Amino acid sequence: MNKKILTMSCYVSAAFLGGLWIASQKVINSNDTDSSLLKQNVEALSQTESESARIKCYSSLTYELGASVVFCGDCSIKENRTDKWSCIHDYCLTN
Repeated sequence: MNKKILTMSCYVSAAFLGGLWIASQKVINSNDTDSSLLKQNVEALSQTESESARIKCYSSLTYELGASVVFCGDCSIKENRTDKWSCIHDYCLTN
């Protein structure tokens, strides 16, 4: 009887450790996939259009002391200004 309990506990322990190993491998593989996707996204975002860089700009500005923002009209930095509506923006292309 004791031999059967010992044998069963060995099988249960082996199954538990095997499950832990499989779960850890899935976590390791998912981290590798996530990091490669992140690397691809960074590379895609860092590519510029024909030697020009894109800078986020705004066309509706409001006064805010100490803030600065790029104005779309002439792609210049406006001091003590901020965007009136934060979700509405465009891009300026600089050389």
